[in-house]
Amino acid sequence: MTETISAPQALAPATGPTPQKLKRSIGVVGGTLLTLSCVTPASTLFVVVPDLFSSLGTWTALTIAIGSLLCIGVAFCYSELGTLIPSAGGEYAMVSTLAGRLAGWLVFVLSLLVVMIVPPVIAMGTADYLAPVVHIPAPVAGGAVMLLATLAGLLDL
Repeated sequence: MTETISAPQALAPATGPTPQKLKRSIGVVGGTLLTLSCVTPASTLFVVVPDLFSSLGTWTALTIAIGSLLCIGVAFCYSELGTLIPSAGGEYAMVSTLAGRLAGWLVFVLSLLVVMIVPPVIAMGTADYLAPVVHIPAPVAGGAVMLLATLAGLLDL
């Protein structure tokens, strides 16, 4: 499956002017989102999993194993779709190309909701670990984690 759905213009024979090169930079919003998304997978292991083991028990391990297998399948789908649809935009670009603009916008709205909900949950989970160490209330520690992550994104770290 190495064919593309629509051949990108950059792969066409060079008959005209040279193609314009893209500037390699990440803006403020991109840096903030990248910072928060890099923290998400590791923090899930420390924030969500302990609560699952304490409330659901050993079946949590089987659930994590099944989820890991599903994630491998999703990773293969993302890599295949990323090569079939050579376009920026991630999930929105893939879904809108394959299923139409309405489905693409629904995926965009869903991603936006996830971006607004997940970071505060992660910050509060991280605060549960930080609060006893720094001797401050958990809500204050959670707010500090969110501020530090936002500052790291704003500074393009």
